[in-house]
Amino acid sequence: MVREVEVPASASGLSTLPRVDYRDGFRLDLPDGPELSGEEWAREMLDGASADTRRSLRRAWPLLGLKMAPSGAEGAILGWRLRHSGPDYALLGAESRIGMPAELLFRPEPGAFFFATLIQQRNPFVRALWAPIGPPHRRVVPALMRRAAMRVGGRPRSPVPRP
Repeated sequence: MVREVEVPASASGLSTLPRVDYRDGFRLDLPDGPELSGEEWAREMLDGASADTRRSLRRAWPLLGLKMAPSGAEGAILGWRLRHSGPDYALLGAESRIGMPAELLFRPEPGAFFFATLIQQRNPFVRALWAPIGPPHRRVVPALMRRAAMRVGGRPRSPVPRP
């Protein structure tokens, strides 16, 4: 149902980072699935995750040097700042204390949902830091996507209420 795919140039081009050094992309096929906006998918994947998963993610991201917004901050989804939300996609971003700013792209597509992680790695330390984190990250993302899809299957369009 979820497969890792190349990040198309059209997706990378939506980034606000000056340079993207790491990218990964995942596509969830939803031939008869709900038509959610990018922001609705972001809320389903992140805010809609289990309490344990949300706590784990909120603890992990600052350990990677990401500057997260406080819980419940306006204009943020699970600590990620909403940089763009429109009919075609949502882009969440986080600055970095150590030179690894990152963005998350949520883009609905016909019969599918596309998600990408985009990271700028400004120094050798952050490249070395990310190397062992990439594989577990690429296992967690599909699980979050599948769980979000199961939660919204057949429901009308509506954002996830904030916990």
